[in-house]
Amino acid sequence: MVTEKARRVRRLIERLKPVTNSLSVPLERLGQDVLGKVRPVPEGISFVEANVGEMPAEWVLHARAPAGKALFYVHGGAYFSGSLVSNRLLSVQIASTVEVNTFSFQYRLAPEYPFPAALEDSETAYSRLLESYDSKDVVFIGESAGGGLLVALALKLRDEGRPLPAGMVCMSPWTDLTLSGKSYETNIDADIMLTRDKLARAAWEYAPLDPANPYVSPAFGAMHDMPPTLIQVGSCELLLDDARMLSDAMADADVDVRLEEWGEMWHAWQALDIPEAYRAMRSVKDFVDARLGRGE
Repeated sequence: MVTEKARRVRRLIERLKPVTNSLSVPLERLGQDVLGKVRPVPEGISFVEANVGEMPAEWVLHARAPAGKALFYVHGGAYFSGSLVSNRLLSVQIASTVEVNTFSFQYRLAPEYPFPAALEDSETAYSRLLESYDSKDVVFIGESAGGGLLVALALKLRDEGRPLPAGMVCMSPWTDLTLSGKSYETNIDADIMLTRDKLARAAWEYAPLDPANPYVSPAFGAMHDMPPTLIQVGSCELLLDDARMLSDAMADADVDVRLEEWGEMWHAWQALDIPEAYRAMRSVKDFVDARLGRGE
């Protein structure tokens, strides 16, 4: 049963969809930054600048976080938007509910910087994190494009023989930039946030030459030796089949994977102030605690 608060938020997002999907790239980036700035910061959360060379990065710190453990947060935004400011919509939610210090960074964006810029920046940021943390004490977490990018990063790390994280959390992940899933058609009216046309443009601007490359669309990758993974997706999303494809590929490779399909939820609902978001984040916290050995 969807809560009344969630229904009110849903109606608001539905009314805004024609506007948000018609914005230019600069205006969308600006709008997301505004949302990030007005998001309340819970008590016990603080920020510390942690730039990686010229790449903007920061720690979102929780006052009760355990020492020596970290979440590596990879933001969404369809590869064309996302900044440290807009990232706080979810990075703050993650740090405050999971109670683990969260490393957030701002990778280069398309169309100015197409593939493989975002992947390269993600690996650079992870390399910096490993200067201070053991990989077994790190969990990857991200939403939308970030949820796909973190899996692509894990594939690249595995292929290079580099240390993988203790686990991965993919929220509403975009894992198939060829847009081949049936849900791109069956959920075309149900999705209150995304449109197929907008995703198709974003995919073209990010990876016009080879969108099926597993480092672009990790749903097509070989998943052997991937770390345990939690996937969350809303039943109303265009990206529903992206999550299912990733889960199936992992299960076929004997990866420890759990897919949670949340009824009547929409894209990246975990970032919002609704009961369903906090329930989803409790599930994330349980997964992260288990992977990082908290409570043992």
